Amino acid sequence: MQRNTSMPALWDAELPKQHMQAAIEHARYAQSQRDWQTAEIYVEREIADMYDRHRVCALSRCRRVRHCIGNAPLCWGKRQPKPAKVQDAIEKAYVLIQRERAAAAREGRAPRVMRPVTHYKRRRS
Repeated sequence: MQRNTSMPALWDAELPKQHMQAAIEHARYAQSQRDWQTAEIYVEREIADMYDRHRVCALSRCRRVRHCIGNAPLCWGKRQPKPAKVQDAIEKAYVLIQRERAAAAREGRAPRVMRPVTHYKRRRS
């Protein structure tokens, strides 16, 4: 059956575009949050390594390898507001992560960025 071409097809063309744009913005926001978290963990690990906090860490893995490998280091104890120097270091780490993402996009490869896994629970056997 031939379609009548004089009658245009009707649909809401804007709604799918709006949904797609919202999905893209949500993905960008989630990636940005993960990158900030990654930068924070990287700086916290570096500070923990400077002060040999692996010796008192609750994670046996950290004590075994003799440096911090925990996400949101447990050896720090209670989380407190970070001093300005630490915040500056976290911002610099975030900038480095974004530069790596840009370089990876230009070169057509996956970015080489640490992927933090936080708040995992140990399985009991």
